[in-house]
Amino acid sequence: MQQMDGVTLSQANTDQLDLLEIPTERLAGNALQTIISTPDESVRSLVMIITVQDELRSLRANNQENESASAGAEAQKLATAILPFGAVAGATIDALTAELVLASIHILSASSDSSLDDQALLCVIAYTDVRDPWTTETAFQLASRIIAANLPPSRHAEFIVGSILQTYIRPVLSASSSGKLTGSGRPSHFPSGVSNASKSAFASSWKQSNPPVTTLFHWAVKNADNHTVASQWPLFLPVLLAFVEDQETKVKETGMEVLAVFLQKCTLKTLNSSGIGKLLEDAVFPNILSLPSLTPEEESARLLRLAYPVMIQLAKADPNPFSTQRRRVLDRLIREGIMASYFHASQYPMIVQILMRNAADVVACLGVYSVKHISGLLQMVESVMADPFAAIYLPSVLAAAEALRVIISHCWPRIQETHHAEHVLSIITKCWLNCSVDVEEESNGGPLNPDRNLILQQLKLMAKLLNSTWMTSTNPPMKQMITDATNREPELAPLFRDGTNK
Repeated sequence: MQQMDGVTLSQANTDQLDLLEIPTERLAGNALQTIISTPDESVRSLVMIITVQDELRSLRANNQENESASAGAEAQKLATAILPFGAVAGATIDALTAELVLASIHILSASSDSSLDDQALLCVIAYTDVRDPWTTETAFQLASRIIAANLPPSRHAEFIVGSILQTYIRPVLSASSSGKLTGSGRPSHFPSGVSNASKSAFASSWKQSNPPVTTLFHWAVKNADNHTVASQWPLFLPVLLAFVEDQETKVKETGMEVLAVFLQKCTLKTLNSSGIGKLLEDAVFPNILSLPSLTPEEESARLLRLAYPVMIQLAKADPNPFSTQRRRVLDRLIREGIMASYFHASQYPMIVQILMRNAADVVACLGVYSVKHISGLLQMVESVMADPFAAIYLPSVLAAAEALRVIISHCWPRIQETHHAEHVLSIITKCWLNCSVDVEEESNGGPLNPDRNLILQQLKLMAKLLNSTWMTSTNPPMKQMITDATNREPELAPLFRDGTNK
């Protein structure tokens, strides 16, 4: 072991430094010059730690008159040297080192009368997403404080548009720009036929950029105001498309998370007049079709959880429930998304649960206009709720029950006078009988499963909803059907206890 400027180096690390021909007694003075060229992640972290010690020591050595200027200069040097090292394998070392350096920058910048320049701020913003492997919660908090102290809200728009989007991100992404856009970032009336495969050699180059484009762009969208988004959307659009259409699942996830924030700040006028609404819809929709077995179930689930809400958000950008555009997007989600996906991946319980939840959300948005899909929706829900083996994964049954409740609530005018009423009654009675058998088995061996209890509550609620529709119905045989069913299956009596048999 060897002591060097208060840092204990193992023999292995000392040997590595010797191989790099860095004299240990002069390491602190040459630290910044060696950071970029050092190939080993652990050595680079040690170099950074010693650099911090050296900068703080030199600051203390300065006289009082130059203290403010020196603090600003040292903070500037540290900020530009704190870029994530990029190797995920060394992310833990990088993250711990980053905490030390960010804390030092925070102290130094607080002692200076000048603010960090834009390049230094870009480096600090690289630590504003705790999901990045190089960023801890502490690093995130420190980076946020540094940015707040050096970048006033009045400069946000200028900094986001100029330093982040135009100066940094646009040149980095130029090689992987979408053929659907013009050079200015606007939708092209004559999209090029360049395929993603032909651009694959260029498409991933931006992912090696430092600071990371994904983190910087995420921060930019979160901190941009509505006016900036409305006036500068051509700068945002190419990056959004690059993320959402990327081949890597992680990048797609980031893209849809950022797109959700972007849509909250984007007006209906901007979406429609510019044509970016349809462009974004077509970019996101393929992620809805990323299903097992071509896509691993876990990856597919993550994509579906993000893609469906974004598509619904695109539809709801038009608040008019009678809007043709709004209904077109929602109809497409049901027909080409939820139904098609279910019949392709119905053997994957996690995927089924996600599809059922989103079916409820889409029907709620579509309202009574969802009656055009009622036959297909009821068949899909029945295959989940009436399955005698569905108890293996109760969350999917619970999600299907919630979807059925929403269907009844919004489509009751079509249900009450048609054969759909019999279909709904058949679904809830079969599900009740299946769950009742499982309840008896559980009661002998322990407490009732919470999900099963919620399913039974949903079924009782739907029985009440059906009864309320029949109160105004001219179809008396339905009430007789319930009476006959409870006579044949006494287990159904609690289901309709507050209904027609009361």
